Amino acid sequence: MLRRGHGLINTSKPCPAALLYRRHTIPGLRLGLRLYSSDTEPPHNVAILGGGITGLGSAYYLTKELPNVRVTIYEASDRIGGWLSSKRVPVKDGTILFEAGPRTLRPNGNGVLSARLLQELDLAKDAIFAQRTSPAARNRYVYYPDHLVRMPHPSVGIAENLWSLFTEPVFSGTPWGIVSEFFTPARDPSVDDESVGDFYSRRIGRNAVDRLMSGVLHGIYAGDAWQLSAKSLFPAQWRDEAELGGVVAGMIKSQTDGRRVTRHEREFLREMKKYEWDPLLMATLKDNTVFTLKDGLQGLVDGLARHLVGKGNVEFKTSSPVASVKLARAGIDVTAQGSEQSENYRHVISALSPSHLNQVAKHPHSESTAAHLVPTIPSVTVMTVNLYYRTPDLHPPGFGYLIPQATPFENNPERALGVVFDTAYSPSPKDLDFANWQITDTQQLQQAREQGQLINVNDFAWYNMPNRPNTQDDVKERGTKMTVMLGGHWWSEWPAFPDEQEGLALAKSVLQRHLNITEEPEAYQVNVQKDCIPQYTVGHEDRLKKAHNKLWSEYKGRLRVAGNWMSGVGVNDCLRSAWDVVRSIRDGTDGTGLEQVGTSEYVRLKARRPGEGVKEVERDTTRQPGQAGLMMEMLWTDPQTMPGRGPSKRGVGLQFGPDVTKRFCEKNGLEAVIRSHEVRMEGYETDDMNRMYGFEGECKAKYNERVFKLFSESFSALPLATLIGDKYLTLHHG
Repeated sequence: MLRRGHGLINTSKPCPAALLYRRHTIPGLRLGLRLYSSDTEPPHNVAILGGGITGLGSAYYLTKELPNVRVTIYEASDRIGGWLSSKRVPVKDGTILFEAGPRTLRPNGNGVLSARLLQELDLAKDAIFAQRTSPAARNRYVYYPDHLVRMPHPSVGIAENLWSLFTEPVFSGTPWGIVSEFFTPARDPSVDDESVGDFYSRRIGRNAVDRLMSGVLHGIYAGDAWQLSAKSLFPAQWRDEAELGGVVAGMIKSQTDGRRVTRHEREFLREMKKYEWDPLLMATLKDNTVFTLKDGLQGLVDGLARHLVGKGNVEFKTSSPVASVKLARAGIDVTAQGSEQSENYRHVISALSPSHLNQVAKHPHSESTAAHLVPTIPSVTVMTVNLYYRTPDLHPPGFGYLIPQATPFENNPERALGVVFDTAYSPSPKDLDFANWQITDTQQLQQAREQGQLINVNDFAWYNMPNRPNTQDDVKERGTKMTVMLGGHWWSEWPAFPDEQEGLALAKSVLQRHLNITEEPEAYQVNVQKDCIPQYTVGHEDRLKKAHNKLWSEYKGRLRVAGNWMSGVGVNDCLRSAWDVVRSIRDGTDGTGLEQVGTSEYVRLKARRPGEGVKEVERDTTRQPGQAGLMMEMLWTDPQTMPGRGPSKRGVGLQFGPDVTKRFCEKNGLEAVIRSHEVRMEGYETDDMNRMYGFEGECKAKYNERVFKLFSESFSALPLATLIGDKYLTLHHG
């Protein structure tokens, strides 16, 4: 059975069969491979300390930017992936996927890097996307003071948003605070940094911080709004107040004159713009807000590991904590615990936490540990409790809710940070079964999608997985899956953390009080993520500058750092950190991984106004097909595995099953229907639906070799339709 290809022209060759492995073998991953590339030049060898997403990302970018590099990844635990950990848990009628850590990724900003990995690692076929029109994208809640409050969104209309803004206690004072922000004086120039709480309470009001902003910070940093740094978390707003007089003024100027970014960021954006996207994947990313994978974000770890193993020049050393890192006469020496001999490398990339790096970094002129090579960055512990209930729809439609610091103690004695509705962003098999759709008319379907009525219909997954839709939960009838987040800064002073049963009891108590769920969960998983989220407290930027200076003075660029403790705590930020440090090594620039901290070189990206340049485009407006009818159906046609006709993922047009294609061929005396623009790396592909897939002129000629041989040696020089004759039908768009 044919599965639609993604046209990944730049995809690397598949890994040898001997190097492929099952997902369940990853936690150990004691590969010990030393299949290094042979080259006349001395190999460039790099050690990476830490096998989490930052370490894996660093290794991946090294093998891309420096193909002959030899990479060794040191990981203290017996598995790679760090905080990314997905596990299937058995239930009565199948299995449920639980995520211990991050569960979704955004494809914008630094997320372009993770989106690129979908294409480069051939993971797009396993992706699950949350559409912009879905409740998961539109419905976000805050719990205050004793109930869920839906955050304003354009989809509900002005009247409902205004009613909520002026009647819900959570918004009390905030609308007026935004208006009065225009007249609030800027801070004293001598203030070098302050907490997010102090900054926004001055600009908008204390209620906005305690009841709203603190909830957002709980969801991202699990931190205290009155401790986290405004300068580091909201650098644009911090600058706007000093230079333009206020936050709102800065927002207006960004809309009119363009967004202000560092020169380094502009170069990153330019580099990302050059990327050759698969058209279908690009269109899908534009229409969706977040994505995950059918095997969870562990699938990203697995994809990176498969790629690195396949390269042959990467060695994984799991269960190998590093004992020391010391500058040598040539390069830098790394010694693993229990080893009497050190390994020498030209560069070392540390993806360790600052406290761990301080433990292993040795002073170059003595055997003593250098006192605080990197300043201490505090961190917090978060407990996540995954729960699965047999009853479906136990929560309102939406992504989840956050709990701000102002929520009364009696309504949050467990010190929960928020709750994620995991069933909201992953479709179930029933959602993607066309036979169960209530709407089959194309125009009605398009309208329903625009209105967000189709909650879990994932067109990309349905279109690309004809035999089995991309679902994380393999059950006949899916219930409700949620994750309760506990702890963070609330638990910073606790002498000990709750055990598994105590954590489960806390999570159940939260859901009973907030959502009135009294049912016992059919499955659960309790995860304690110790010191998982660094806290960018007041003075964070200054600490990073000191770290840069100390790293450079001690290691002269041989030791560089990357990770979530510098300029972002998310997965996408970790990948960006890895990308930056590898590019600096590739370019031979002096650096530590922190050289861009506190830069004052800013440029403004030109704001392109809506419709700008459209009038200059020449077009024939008299011959455009309509949105319905025979012409539309002929223009946009796509295959589907199910019999009959179905709605197209394109929004217009239809998809035809094998029975329709067969009848069409028999009636018109045709042997096959050829889709002339479908990308196939081997030149063509056929299936059992009387269709042959090839393409014409969209890729380099070398990929068309087998298509040429099907017809004549001169096929490449003539239009496709000229040579096929009357026994084949070619459809450029279907």
